[in-house]
Amino acid sequence: MRDIYFFFFVICLLHICGSATAQDHYINDRINLKVDNKSLVEILYLMEQDHGHKFCFDPQTLPYYPLTKNYNDKQVWDILKDLLNGTDLKAIEADEEYVAIINRKNLNREKLNNLLSKWKSGEYAYPFDSRNATFTYNIGDEKNTQPSCNLTLKIEDIENELPIIGGVIRNADLSINGVTDIEGMLELEVPAGMHKLLISYTGYQSIDLNLSIYEDAEISLPIKVQSFMIDEIQIVANTSRQKMDEGKAGLEILDISKLEIIPQALGETDIIKSLEMLPGVTSVGEISSGFNVRGGSIDESLVLLNDAMIFNPTHVIGFISAFNSDVIKTASLSKAYVDPEYGGRSSAILNLKSHPKSSDKIHGKGGVGTSAMRLMLEGPISDRIDFQVSGRGSFSDWLLGRVPNIEIQNSSAQFYDFNATIRYRLSDTQKIDLHNYFSDDFFQFNNEFGFEWNNLALGAAWSGSWSDKWYGKASLNYGEYRNAQLNFVPPLTATFATGLSYVKGLASLTRTLSAGSSIKVGIESISYNQEEDTLIPGTSSAIEGGSIQRKNATSLSSFLVSSISLSSSISIESGLRFSMYRSKGPGEVFLYEGGIISPENIASVEPINGSDPEGTYTYLEPRFSINYKFNDNWAINSGVNRLTQNTQLLSVSNTALPTDFWIFSDRYIRPQDVWQYSTGLIHNDSDNRYSLSLDGFYKDINHTYVLKDFPEIVLNPHLETELISAQGKSYGIECFFEKSKGAIVGSIAYTYTRTFRQTDDPFQQVNNNEQFPANFDIPHQVNLLMTYKLLPSFSLNLAYAFKSGRPITQPIGTILIDNFPIPLYSERNEARIPHYERVDFSLTLDMRNSKNNGFRNSFTLGFYNLLGRRNPFNVFYRRQSTGNIVPFQFAIIGSMVPSISWNFIF
Repeated sequence: MRDIYFFFFVICLLHICGSATAQDHYINDRINLKVDNKSLVEILYLMEQDHGHKFCFDPQTLPYYPLTKNYNDKQVWDILKDLLNGTDLKAIEADEEYVAIINRKNLNREKLNNLLSKWKSGEYAYPFDSRNATFTYNIGDEKNTQPSCNLTLKIEDIENELPIIGGVIRNADLSINGVTDIEGMLELEVPAGMHKLLISYTGYQSIDLNLSIYEDAEISLPIKVQSFMIDEIQIVANTSRQKMDEGKAGLEILDISKLEIIPQALGETDIIKSLEMLPGVTSVGEISSGFNVRGGSIDESLVLLNDAMIFNPTHVIGFISAFNSDVIKTASLSKAYVDPEYGGRSSAILNLKSHPKSSDKIHGKGGVGTSAMRLMLEGPISDRIDFQVSGRGSFSDWLLGRVPNIEIQNSSAQFYDFNATIRYRLSDTQKIDLHNYFSDDFFQFNNEFGFEWNNLALGAAWSGSWSDKWYGKASLNYGEYRNAQLNFVPPLTATFATGLSYVKGLASLTRTLSAGSSIKVGIESISYNQEEDTLIPGTSSAIEGGSIQRKNATSLSSFLVSSISLSSSISIESGLRFSMYRSKGPGEVFLYEGGIISPENIASVEPINGSDPEGTYTYLEPRFSINYKFNDNWAINSGVNRLTQNTQLLSVSNTALPTDFWIFSDRYIRPQDVWQYSTGLIHNDSDNRYSLSLDGFYKDINHTYVLKDFPEIVLNPHLETELISAQGKSYGIECFFEKSKGAIVGSIAYTYTRTFRQTDDPFQQVNNNEQFPANFDIPHQVNLLMTYKLLPSFSLNLAYAFKSGRPITQPIGTILIDNFPIPLYSERNEARIPHYERVDFSLTLDMRNSKNNGFRNSFTLGFYNLLGRRNPFNVFYRRQSTGNIVPFQFAIIGSMVPSISWNFIF
C-alpha cells in the first residue's frame, strides 16, 4: 500500500515540477532584446520568432504606439511588465505554452480560455505576413548588347495613394542601391541582365523584385502596409537621411504628424509658427502676419495652398496659423534652391498640399481647445470620387470676457476657416482635384481700434501620366484677399479698406530621359486686380473720406527644370525661369520734373485705362543646386538662385499687421532682384539617431525700397514719392542638431543672420546713404524642442525660444521751435528693443494609437510663456511733465497663458 502512495506522490511531484519548469520558461528565462520604433504586436512577434515564446491576445486591443527599447539579460516577465506599463493590459500565463496579453477587465478563466482557443485554432494570428511580396519583370531582349540600362522606380502606398518618401532599394552586395525622393521616385543605372532587388520601408511589407532588364524602363510598384495598422502609418518626411539624398539645397519638408508635440499659444497646432523651430526662419514679434526667412521680409515668402496664393496666412493678428493642420498632407519650405516652377517672391516658398485620403469608409479628425474647435471629414462618395471637408472656428470672446482686465474684456478676437476638396480619379494614373479655402478674421481692442481680413481661394487641378515616361499637371486658381482697419474713437472714427484678387494658370510637363535624369517644362500666367483703397468716415467723424484706384498687373513666365544624377554620389538640379511682368491701368501716372520723384516736383498726371501698359520688365532667373555624398554619413549641397519679386507689402510699423497693403511694381517701382548663394554640410549617424547640419548663405539684394521718414500712404495716389530706392544684403550661418530616436527626442537650432539696407537715391536719403539694419534684422536666434516619453502614451514637451531684439528708431532729444517741443530722432534703426525669450511646456496624453480603428483621443495641457516673461513687442516714448522723453515697453503677452485641448480621430 505504501508503494502505491509513494508512486502517486512521485507522479504528483513530477507534474508540479513539470508545471514549474514550463512556467520557469517564461518567468526566469533571460533574454536580450533590442527594438527600434516597433509596435507591441511586432515586438511580440519578434520574441516568438527569435526566442520561442508564444503569446495570445485580441489584435484589436493592443496599442500601436511605436516603441524603442533595449533589454540586456532581462527576464521575460520583466520585459512584458515594462512593455505594458501605462496600459490596461496584463500578461498572464494561459497554459504551459502561451502567455496571454489581456485587458484587466476581461481577466477571467472563461475569456482566457476563449482567447487561447482562437489562437490554437488559427482564428487569431499575427496580423501581418512576414513574407515579402514578390514581383517579376522581364524587360527587353537579352540579345540587346547595351551594357547598362536606365531604370526608374516609383513606389506608392496602394491604400492611400501617397508616394513613399525614403523607401530603400538595394541588392545583396549593395552595388545597386538608392532611396526614393519626395515623389516616391528613384532613378538608377543598372547593368543589363538579371537582378534581385529588395525594396523596404518601415511599417510596410517588403518587396522582392526579380528583374530581367535589357533596355530602359520605368516601373511603378504598389507597396502595402504590413499589418492592419493602416490608419496609423505615417509617411515620415524630412529625415536627415532623405535630406542627404534629396539633392536640393535648403529644402525643408515638415513632418505634419510631429507638430502637435510643439507647445503653442492657445493650444492650437500651428504650421506657420512651427516653422520657427527650423534654422533660418523667424518672426519679428508675437503678432506678425507671416514669417521671415534668411533675412527676408514677410512679403518675400510665397505661401501656396494647392498652388493658390495666400496673402495672409495667419489668424488673430499672427498668433495662430490660418491653416488647419488636419487637412494638410504635405508641407515643404524652399529657403535656398527654389524650383523654377515657382516665382514672384525673392526669399522662400512654403508649399502646402491637401487632398482626401482614398478609403472605403469615412474618417474624421477634430478637436476642441482653449480658443477654437475644429472638425475634418474625408472619405468616399463613390468608387472614383473622394471628398475632404473641414471647418475651424474660435470662441475666444468667451475666454477674453473672463480675464480680470477691463480692456481685455472689451476686446474681441474671432476667426474661422473652411476647406473642401473633391478628387475624381479619371483612371489609375490621372485625377482631377477641386479645391476651396476661405478664412475670415475680426480683431478689436478695447472698443478703440480693430482689424478684419479674409482669404479666398478656389481652384481646379488635373495631374497624371499617360506613359511610363510622361507626367503632366495643370491648374487654374482664383483668389481674393481683403483687409480693413477700424478706428472706433471719436472724432476719428473711420474704416480704411483695401483688397486684391487674381487669376492664376499653371501647366507643366515632365519627361523622364534616363536613369537619374528628367526634364520639366511649363508656363505660368497671373493677372492681378486691385480694388479701390477706400476710407469711410464714421458717424460724426472729423475724417474726410475718399478712395483711389491702384494699378493692376499681369505676369507671364515660362520655366525649364533639369534633374541629373551623375553617379550614386552626385546629383544636380538646375533650371531657368523667364519672367515677363507688366503693370497696367486703370489708374493715374504722375510725371515729375527733372526726374526727381517728390510731391513738389509733380508736373502732370496722365490717366490710363485697364489695357494700357504702364511698366514692363523681363528677367532671366537661373537656379542651380548640387548634392555630393562623401559616404553614407556625410553630404554637402550647394545652390545659387536668382529670384525676382514684383509685389511689395507696405507697412508703417516695424511689424507686419493685417492692414498693411500690397502694391505692384510700375514704371517707378522696379521689381526686387535677389541673388542667393548657399552651401550646407549634413551629417547623419549610421543608426539614423542623430543628425547635424551646418549651412551658410549670402544674398545680394537689388531694387528694394524703404519708406521715407513720416510717410503718408493712406489714399496716396503717388506712393512712389514715399519710397526711397535702396540696395541690400543678407548673410548668415545656420546650425541644426536633431535626435530622432529614443525616450528623449528633440532638436536645437541656432541661426546667426544679418540684414542691411542702404539707400541709393541722391535726392532722398536715409542715414546719409550709409548702411543700416533692416526692420527685421534679428542677429541671433536659438530654438530648442525636447520631448520626453515617460510612457508610450504620455509625454512631456518643452520648447525654448530666444532671439535678439529687432531694430527701432528712437528719440534722442528735443528742440524748441516757437516754444513748441520737437523730438529729435536717432539714425534709422540705430537702437534695438530688448531681446525676446520664452519657455513653453506641455503634457500630452495621447491614446489615439491605442487601437487601429474606432474613436480615439488625446489630451494636451499647455503653458505658453511658462516663466511669465514680459517680452516687449515694441518700445514707445512718452514726454514727462518736465519735458523729458522716457521709454516704456509694450508687451502683447506678459504672463503665463495656460491652455487645454482635446483631439480625436475616428
